[in-house]
Amino acid sequence: MIWKGEADNGNNIFGLPANIARGTEAKVRILHPQKDFNGTIELISFPGLEGQSFAGHAKPPNLGVLMMRFPVENVAAYAEAVKSRGIALNMPPMPVTIAPYGQTSTFSVRTPTGAWLEFYERGK
Repeated sequence: MIWKGEADNGNNIFGLPANIARGTEAKVRILHPQKDFNGTIELISFPGLEGQSFAGHAKPPNLGVLMMRFPVENVAAYAEAVKSRGIALNMPPMPVTIAPYGQTSTFSVRTPTGAWLEFYERGK
């Protein structure tokens, strides 16, 4: 699905300042890997809009979209496979409680642009 329109639809869903939202074009791609909205990814861009990057400050518990989370089998082996490709782990595998899954084992990496990718295995 591709949506193209003004960033201010009356509700200012993108959180831009009102004077910037009006007249700013937003391009949105929404990916649904399943028939329900589980795992939905929304890619949003604002062509021509410039600003400061705060990616270096994107670290929990700051607010905002910080990461994408992916389920994997055998998180320890997956972390080793990632490291064997020369990718540094941002956070080594460790137990974490994630709602609604409960106890998980998880690790994360950072992309070159600063986004976090987190991989988790549900507790057994």
